[in-house]
Amino acid sequence: TVTAVRPVISLSPNWTPIFPGESVTLSCNVAPTAQGNLGYSWYRDGYWIRGDEQSLTGVTDRGDYQCQAGASERSDNFRLDVSSGWLILQAPPAVHEGDSLSLRCHSRPEYRAWNPVFYKDNKPIGSPVSGSELHIGRVGVTASGTYRCEKKMCYYCYTTVTTLTADRTITVTGKTLNIIPVQEIIQATLQGINRVCHHNITIWSWIFVYHFMFMSLLIIFLSAHASVVKLLELCILKRKPLLAGSSAVCHGQEDNIQYNLH
Repeated sequence: TVTAVRPVISLSPNWTPIFPGESVTLSCNVAPTAQGNLGYSWYRDGYWIRGDEQSLTGVTDRGDYQCQAGASERSDNFRLDVSSGWLILQAPPAVHEGDSLSLRCHSRPEYRAWNPVFYKDNKPIGSPVSGSELHIGRVGVTASGTYRCEKKMCYYCYTTVTTLTADRTITVTGKTLNIIPVQEIIQATLQGINRVCHHNITIWSWIFVYHFMFMSLLIIFLSAHASVVKLLELCILKRKPLLAGSSAVCHGQEDNIQYNLH
């Protein structure tokens, strides 16, 4: 049995932290194979909160959020921070290698602010700034570091102009691959061939079987299951059924191979 993959929470707009009074939308994303009429549950700091849709709109409260889709496990914690300061440096909550990175030097709306400047590890960043946003582009792990922005600000400019700064540490992580265990691939392959071997084989069935095997053999070879490959070949040619999870035996005129699947 393949374990259901945990859902993943995404944020829109993809900035964190936020100011009090601002809101975001959290979405509970599931694998394409798990999509359908799922019931969604949401939690903040471990407690159930109202909301049964895939997207949780109008979120304004700080905390650790989790979602659950159907009978799946809960997602990992998604931290939403709310800042009470005057200036914040906003960035995506997670940055992976190959992502396009943008930063936002965001100030409270009741303040006038201008001339944003961005730094990385105390060195000015030369990338172009649009409004309050810095678009760095696609990044690698070397983009990790401490980022800082500064702005000249005043409160309706009735007071002295002040230069404020905000900083945060950004870590760019390498991309991860979701790898299906080889044993599950082998068992699925054997079960599919077993269904074909129990019926009369037509030319189109042969084409399907060999196409299916071609897509599977590379993974099987990489897992050093050469005997399984030979077993599949013998059982297809001689129309012998295979039962994944038990002892499977194929007898040929010149070959006698036994392979156990656990």
